Amino acid sequence: MIPDGEHSLFLSHAGIDSEAALRLAQRLEESEEAKTHGLKVWIDKTDLGAGGRWKDALQSALAKSTAFAVYVGSHGVVNWVWDEVSVALDRAHKERDYPLVPVLAAGTTSADLPSFLSQYQGVGDPEQPDELRKLLRAVLRLEPRRKLAIEREPFVGLQAYDSSKAHLFFGREKETDELIALLRETPLLLVTGDSGSGKSSLVLAGLVPAFRGGRLARPPDEGPDETIWHVVETRPGTDPFGRLADGVRDAAERTGAGTAKASDLADLVRTRQPDKVRDAVLSGAPKDPGRPSKVLVVVDQFEEFRSSPQATAYVAALLRLATPGDDRIRVVLTMRRDYLYACDSFPDLSERLQGKSSPRYLLHRMSRKGLREVITKPLDLAGIDERDREDLEQIPVEFTHNRRA
Repeated sequence: MIPDGEHSLFLSHAGIDSEAALRLAQRLEESEEAKTHGLKVWIDKTDLGAGGRWKDALQSALAKSTAFAVYVGSHGVVNWVWDEVSVALDRAHKERDYPLVPVLAAGTTSADLPSFLSQYQGVGDPEQPDELRKLLRAVLRLEPRRKLAIEREPFVGLQAYDSSKAHLFFGREKETDELIALLRETPLLLVTGDSGSGKSSLVLAGLVPAFRGGRLARPPDEGPDETIWHVVETRPGTDPFGRLADGVRDAAERTGAGTAKASDLADLVRTRQPDKVRDAVLSGAPKDPGRPSKVLVVVDQFEEFRSSPQATAYVAALLRLATPGDDRIRVVLTMRRDYLYACDSFPDLSERLQGKSSPRYLLHRMSRKGLREVITKPLDLAGIDERDREDLEQIPVEFTHNRRA
């Protein structure tokens, strides 16, 4: 029995899976069970300090860990991950109660595991609540049937959902599928609707995780798709290029680029020259030999651009990013419907948005089934019993229409 406050999970992952692994570490530490038992997640991107010998730091973290998990993405167990797994295997053989858990990303199965890992019980896509529960039970060494509360606050109130709260976002699966279908056909998409209709939530918590998860990959019958799916999020404000530069820099750093390189990319964006902005966005995506990168640029609350003196140059840069016939970059804008008139002041933008290759997507009110899911499914994450959730289904759901976009 490990005392509370002394649980330490070593999370191993390939560099190409850094973003997904960081998100998993964050979700684990933010869960109610992790807070109750004092679980800390060691991950190199945040815990491997500058200076010193990195191998020594890794060995020390492995030695101090009370559990080990390896995130297995589409590229499998590669590079230094083999060494980390080997050390964990040695320890698991000596200490039979030391948890070693393969974590299978969406689209991977136990068949993708190396033979030496296949003997260990793994968990599936940790974005799924039941799989995250399994992982928490394993690393905390809890009873398999114990009910876990993953979230203390399953609702975001009047705020919009973003990609960090995607696991709490329900009721818009159909609309997410429709956006994915449209992005297969166009590099530029405008999502519009009334204020409070949920545009930002749909894109940030619905579309963005779907894109990162490879929903735009080619069909399985055409062979494996090893594309790297990279996302840049921004909001214009009064300094749209400055905000975009921040978004490019943050996304590059999050996926493993060094601080110096990420800053150089941000400087390219600040030139406001469309070709240099495009180069910066493409260069900020993770690189891996033999694997293409595709980028989604999300411009939330696009209507803010109209008040900036940089508006004309900003529009030109976005249109260059979303070059027809080149699917390396896709651009999605969210905009209140009552501000659509602002696009008419920019002929090139207006022409693109009115053409068949760059459609507008009008977001309607959520279905009643979706509204029920908005209430009941987050409550399941909070550990609320099914009977109590059913009682709450009787609560009028119209209040959710007042949620901000």
